Amino acid sequence: MSCSSNLSTPSLFSPSSVHTASALQSASLLHTGTPVNTHTGPALSRLFQPYVNIRSSRARHRLDPSAWEHEFYCMASPACNNLPTPEENSILKLSGLGKKKVRFEDMNGSFADFTKTIGEVFPALKRAGPFKIMRTARGRQLVDIPMPPEGYSLPYLRLESGLNKAVAYIVPIQNSIPLVRQEDTAENVVMERCNICCCEVPLHRLEEHVNLCSNRCV
Repeated sequence: MSCSSNLSTPSLFSPSSVHTASALQSASLLHTGTPVNTHTGPALSRLFQPYVNIRSSRARHRLDPSAWEHEFYCMASPACNNLPTPEENSILKLSGLGKKKVRFEDMNGSFADFTKTIGEVFPALKRAGPFKIMRTARGRQLVDIPMPPEGYSLPYLRLESGLNKAVAYIVPIQNSIPLVRQEDTAENVVMERCNICCCEVPLHRLEEHVNLCSNRCV
């Protein structure tokens, strides 16, 4: 193909193309009061459409009126009735517990919907069985959020529990959650029960854990 054939068709952003489009717009406004549609507008729309779609989907995700997000903190022992220390917080985080923001797709979900989503975010909680929700009171003390006969539904937690924007602390009722770090999840890890908090802890980390528990009880 010769160079002359390439020059015969102006590009989208060439001076001649822009000048022609401007002339058509001016003539249309002069005679009809309505601007004429040129090829420039649709082409530009197609050019930026992928970015518009990405931003729109993100906005819909953030502004979804049927969803609810809240911060939950999963504790390990039924004996927990105070805020965790920084050391305990680090151990809980390494064990997949601690604080996480949880998103519920249906803000009107039932107790079954609530426990299903919580179990997906904190898988170790499933093995511990029933749990309750607590929140901070004065100082470092935690107090129970009363559980209705039908369990914690999402409308109850959002509108009736008094939780508001406070962190919801998940505390197992009967069984402790083993504090196993992610690198200690192999099947051959030896576990031992802590006599202070009754949690199952990897034996090679028991001394460290007992020291933390002892300091908490002082």
